[in-house]
Amino acid sequence: MSMDADRTTPATENRRLRGRVRLRGAACSLGRILDVSATGLRIRLGSGVDLRVGDQVQTTLSTPFLCAKVVVRVVWLRRVGLFGCDMGVSLVRPTDETARVMADLARSGLDRYGGDAD
Repeated sequence: MSMDADRTTPATENRRLRGRVRLRGAACSLGRILDVSATGLRIRLGSGVDLRVGDQVQTTLSTPFLCAKVVVRVVWLRRVGLFGCDMGVSLVRPTDETARVMADLARSGLDRYGGDAD
């Protein structure tokens, strides 16, 4: 096998650059936050939310201990069941405050549920 063959990855392989932490009890104005990474979120969309890949939108993240506004860009959308939809978003121009918010979200998942569920 050549070195080039070792570097190719199937199109279905996860292209995530950083690890993720699954969350329970975290939400945003777009729906329920399923997991968080250093660069984005996976969200189960609420009803009535109509977004397309590439859209940018401001959303409010909230947990029992945290509430903050961030701007995100829709990276992918995936149908779940008959009526549901999951969405992957990346942070747009993240600030130091955004980094703190994302770290707090990740910590809340680790602290309250004993670690990453993956």
